[in-house]
Amino acid sequence: MGTCRNYLHVDSYKGPAVFFDLDQLQTGDEVLIYGQGSILTFEVKEVVAYPTKKAPINQIFGSSDSPSLNLITCTGLYNREAETHQERLVVYTELVAQKDA
Repeated sequence: MGTCRNYLHVDSYKGPAVFFDLDQLQTGDEVLIYGQGSILTFEVKEVVAYPTKKAPINQIFGSSDSPSLNLITCTGLYNREAETHQERLVVYTELVAQKDA
């Protein structure tokens, strides 16, 4: 099985972006993906903020034994010198249901 990953922005100089509220997800919440005639339901298993340079890349981007969707974005304080946030927020999910749209 593989892991689907998406890295989108939390904000920009224009304001909040698509993942602005990602940190509001909690264990047990559902993430629904609509597309290609079906609806995939993923359950949040864990939400973790890692220091940018200490994020476990293999765990986040590696393969998994079951279908999963890992969502990742920036979080924490913005470091203007480095032009990035100090942490990466990762929402780990697993597929729990699939049905025709």
